[in-house]
Amino acid sequence: MENVRKHIGTFFSLCFLFLLLNSQMALAQQRNTVKGIVIDEKGEPIIGASVQLKGSTTIGTITDLDGAFSLDIPKGGKILVVSFIGMSSLEVSIDGKTTIKVVLKESNTELTEVVVVGYGQQKKASVVGSIVQTTGKVLQRARSCASPPCRFV
Repeated sequence: MENVRKHIGTFFSLCFLFLLLNSQMALAQQRNTVKGIVIDEKGEPIIGASVQLKGSTTIGTITDLDGAFSLDIPKGGKILVVSFIGMSSLEVSIDGKTTIKVVLKESNTELTEVVVVGYGQQKKASVVGSIVQTTGKVLQRARSCASPPCRFV
């Protein structure tokens, strides 16, 4: 009788383990991994481009130094939205694809204002007095400084 109880306990333990493994496999099959690369019109990789599942705020990634990305999406996901500053956003269909190549085009809109933010410690009164407006011509005339010591005119 005690031997039967031992076998029944082992049987239920194995059944539980079997059910646990099958449920994990079912969950894993409900996702699809999509890999790809994001480049510009010249074929250069775009670093830091946003790749996001359309309609989701939590499923997304950014491209690495080679413009590559890898994203696990649910089986129902069909469209990726790829965007980058200064480029036109693009919606890409991923119906059954596991690898995609995305070419982003430059946006023809101009920047109307540029805000430069500096970090440091200053009194509030001096920060208010430090805000300056400038134009693109002034920025083009400005000298660049690659290594110290630099003097700005």
